[in-house]
Amino acid sequence: MLLLCSLVLSGCDFFRALAGRPLSAEIEAKRELIERQLREKEQRRLDSLNTVHRIEADSLAALSRLSELSAVILEAQSLGGLVEETAPGYSIVVGSFKNDSNAEKLAARIGEDFGASVKAFNNGMFAVTVCNCFSIKRLAESYEMVLNEKFCPSDVWILKN
Repeated sequence: MLLLCSLVLSGCDFFRALAGRPLSAEIEAKRELIERQLREKEQRRLDSLNTVHRIEADSLAALSRLSELSAVILEAQSLGGLVEETAPGYSIVVGSFKNDSNAEKLAARIGEDFGASVKAFNNGMFAVTVCNCFSIKRLAESYEMVLNEKFCPSDVWILKN
């Protein structure tokens, strides 16, 4: 009788232990671990979505600011394409020349502070670019800064690679 009572009182864990199966406490701990991992995964997804929304909002604000500044954005392909492929992004063009030596002189005069470089186009033109960047937000900030520089011409424009 005592053996029967102990079997009834110990419940399923007794049989699970005999069979080498996980006990109730181990099953509950595993369930809690899985639920915590799912909550953490969902939180990472929500954080990622919030980051995307913030970047979109920043980009829209930057585009609006560029529009207010009457910025002209031209794609490299619309100008015949670049001789050398470059990474996607934007550059501010502060000069365009038929003669590469003139472009090199302007780039040297502007210097490294603005990351001045010369980009050759398939149509034979050479553009002096500054402030190469990948984000539209950074582009708007750079464009506004370059507009206030002495070397910036009135016909400055933006090149989209």
